[in-house]
Amino acid sequence: RPPRSTPLYSSAASDVYKRQALKKLAEKKARFSKHDSDSDGKLNREEVKSFSLTTYQFEVPEEVLAKVMKTLEPIVFEKFDRVRAMIAIAKSEIEARKKRAEAEEKRKAVDEAKAEMQKVIDEAAKLLAKAEEGAGKAENMARPLHRNDNMSADKIKEEASATLASTK
Repeated sequence: RPPRSTPLYSSAASDVYKRQALKKLAEKKARFSKHDSDSDGKLNREEVKSFSLTTYQFEVPEEVLAKVMKTLEPIVFEKFDRVRAMIAIAKSEIEARKKRAEAEEKRKAVDEAKAEMQKVIDEAAKLLAKAEEGAGKAENMARPLHRNDNMSADKIKEEASATLASTK
C-alpha cells in the first residue's frame, strides 16, 4: 500500500484496499462463526476442541486446551487468530516430538543390529584365527614329510596321522 503522501494514493485506490480489507474481515468472521456453534460470540472449550479437529485434524491435549482457555478466555472474534496460532504451534510441537521419538527408536534399532552383527563378525574372526593357527601347526608338522627319503613308510604314516589329527 503506497503511503498517503505519494501521488499514487487516490480515493479509488483507497476504496480498493478498503473493499479487500472488508472482504478479508468478513471471511475471518465467517470462519469464527462456523466454530461458534452456540452463536454467543465466544468459543468455549468444546468449540475450541471442535475447531482444532476440523481445521487441523488435531485432537488438542487437555493441557494445551487449558492453557489456551486460561490465556485467552473469553475467546471472542478478536482473539480467534491467537487461538489458531496456539493450536497450530501445539500441533507442530507434538508432531516434532513424535518424529524425534521415532528417529530415536530407529537409531536404537540400528545400533542393536550393528551390535549383533559385530558379535557375529567377532566370532567369525576368532574361528578364522583358530583355523589359521591349526593350518600353521599342520604345515609345520607336515614339513618333515616333504622330501624326506630317510623316513620309513611306517614313520611317514605315523607323522601323517599325527598331522591329520592336529587339524581336527
